[in-house]
Amino acid sequence: MVPFDYFRYTQFGLKLLGEKNGFKIVSIEPHGGIFINIEFMMWEALSKFFPTENPVAGYVVRFIILLPLKILSGTIFNILDVLDRKKEFTLNYNVVYKKI
Repeated sequence: MVPFDYFRYTQFGLKLLGEKNGFKIVSIEPHGGIFINIEFMMWEALSKFFPTENPVAGYVVRFIILLPLKILSGTIFNILDVLDRKKEFTLNYNVVYKKI
């Protein structure tokens, strides 16, 4: 995310970087699939419509309106994410390396 998103690695790039530096991949696990990614992008877009210059109004909007919607959408998109078996379009990866 802006301004600190300098690189985006795929599972293949993470594997190659590890192997080139003397590591063996123990596991690579995606952080969700396409539906989790869609939910993330949806909430990023929605955040642009709810400015937070006024702190009190920002808290009211976030906790009274957005929090219940976030819980509902999170539940729905997590259920749908089960349908994405490959999880190739993910937010990120957890990688465990082992030094060779």
